[in-house]
Amino acid sequence: MDQGGTWGCRSIPSRVWWDEILPKLQDFESMTWAEIMRAAGGRARGSNHHSVEVENLTRQAKTRLAEIGQDDVPELFSLRLDATKRIYGIRDRQALKLLWYDPHHGTNARAVYPVQDR
Repeated sequence: MDQGGTWGCRSIPSRVWWDEILPKLQDFESMTWAEIMRAAGGRARGSNHHSVEVENLTRQAKTRLAEIGQDDVPELFSLRLDATKRIYGIRDRQALKLLWYDPHHGTNARAVYPVQDR
């Protein structure tokens, strides 16, 4: 996981990690990739968890990928934790290499991925 930057693990309050993020990640461990990608919901009833093309990330996110030497990946995978919280990672076969925690999904300029109002 990215150590620094806006969304790195050092930016996650301990309480948030233990009470909110880790239990959700443990739930994902018991699911197949097909089950994860079928989970529907959210504003438009679309997939909660999905790939995001790097070219569609915010400028700050693309810059951070270059800084940590991960700018060669074409996409990240987004796991929805709740309405505005996401975990981003790099899918490598059956594993997800955790990268960032974004508590502001699409809600402000500090988000990894901009969300347009529908």
